Formats: sequence, C-alpha cells, structure tokens
Amino acid sequence: MVPVALVLIDKVEVDSPAAKANLRQGDVISAFNGEAIKGPRDLAMDVANVASGTTAKMTIFRDGHESVVDVTIGDQPGKTAQQTGDTNGPSVGLALAPLNEDAQQQLGLDPSVRGVVVAQVTPGSRADESGMRAGDVIVRVGDDAVTTPAEASARIHAAEHDKKEAVPLLVMRDGTTYYLALQLAKA
Repeated sequence: MVPVALVLIDKVEVDSPAAKANLRQGDVISAFNGEAIKGPRDLAMDVANVASGTTAKMTIFRDGHESVVDVTIGDQPGKTAQQTGDTNGPSVGLALAPLNEDAQQQLGLDPSVRGVVVAQVTPGSRADESGMRAGDVIVRVGDDAVTTPAEASARIHAAEHDKKEAVPLLVMRDGTTYYLALQLAKA
C-alpha cells in the first residue's frame, strides 16, 4: 500500500471557494482531481495550476466518512495577470499571489518567510524557460526584497524597461533558497 499524505483544513475563509463548496475546518483532504496529494505544498501547486472558474474534485474525510466535493476555483486575492514587458514586448509568463498566512500554511513555510508566491507559469513563456514553477516563492528581485505581487511586478518591469536580458530572482522552493535568472525579452 502506498502511503498517502493528508491535508487538514485549518480555516475556511468566508465567501471563499472552499466555503461555497461547504468545506469545513477539520475536514481532511486526501486527493485533488482524483490524484492522491503528497502534502500541503503539492495541494497548493495543484490548485494554482487550475484555471479560475474551473471545477475541481476534492476527496475529503469528514466525521469518518469519505466524500468527493466539487470546488470551483476562484481568483487568488492579489493575483496579477501575466507580467508583461513594454506594451509591445512579449509576456514574461508569471501570475503572482501574495504570500499570506494561508499560503504559508499550504506551502509548509515558516510564518517568518516573506515574499510572493508564483501562482502560475505560462507554458513556453520566458518564466517557464527560466525554470520557474508554480508554488515557488520569490523573495528578492535583483537586490530588492519583495513582499507583494505589485512590488515583484514593478521590479521585473523596471528590469525590462532598462533592457536587461535577465534579472536575478532569489527563489525559495522546497524550503531551499537559490538564485534563478529570469530571462527577459531583448529590446
């Protein structure tokens, strides 16, 4: 038998997709769209990779019974559209979300970690080619610490505006931080 990780729902935000699907504090999630989850980080990445408005199936345990619940994926608060360069430039291909308390818990991060969550990476984009993944946490863009999607976006746009070929990002993935060069479009 293959061991399955479970995710305990600690809190359900009012009017959230989870609340609308009648998920409750104390429910235990074991699968997302029929695939066993390996932990909170994998669940967060699976959710981030589903388009807004799509209905996903979550297998949950409640009061000793297993059931499947349909959850309509919503926009993440603070999520930005794809980051683009100058108005005539190609897209970098990142959608960002704030690293709030819920995201920290879903990603299994210490509450002291600050940064911005990569909610989605467009396949074939510069971000994808640079090795970015949904669930990565961007801690710094260049020399600047970032704590909001707007800050990260502004720093990336500034590098594009300065016609840089790449901008270094300090990224946290699986609890380890390292630098990654985000390739930017040439002028």
